[in-house]
Amino acid sequence: MSSSLKIKTIRNIGLNAFANLTKFFLSAIASIILAQNLSASDYGVVGFAMLFINFLSRFSDIGITDAVIRKDKLDDRGLYTGYTTKFFLGIIICAVVFLLAPQAKYFFDNGAIETVIKVLSVSFVISTFGFLPTCLLTRDLNYRKLIIHSYSLQLQMRLFRSSWR
Repeated sequence: MSSSLKIKTIRNIGLNAFANLTKFFLSAIASIILAQNLSASDYGVVGFAMLFINFLSRFSDIGITDAVIRKDKLDDRGLYTGYTTKFFLGIIICAVVFLLAPQAKYFFDNGAIETVIKVLSVSFVISTFGFLPTCLLTRDLNYRKLIIHSYSLQLQMRLFRSSWR
């Protein structure tokens, strides 16, 4: 391993650790703010909706990002295919959530849960717009720009999610 690659790897590990710690603290602060501003019932609705959405988010990628990042020779056609697949998968998962959202009120005795889940499901489609920059920056091992890009996407998603309140 060359010296410059070692330095780049160590720097990227440090940046990744910093990003994870920052994400943890910002999530904790956001949770505290939500807990203070929402009633117990509303906080439960948001928590249940987030559990549902986070569970389904595990299926929104199915390895497409890793495949694009690890492909030896990546051309525009490969990027386009990965993006298109990811986009349509996001639309399919969003549609499935829209169909399943009315069933959530049977698990959670609150009519607002359906609307909250539907609004949050749009994030599956919105998140696909960060697919190409994330893949390209990760391939280039440019974690500094990747972290900035990731935080800007998370901020956009938080603003979108908080707008339904």
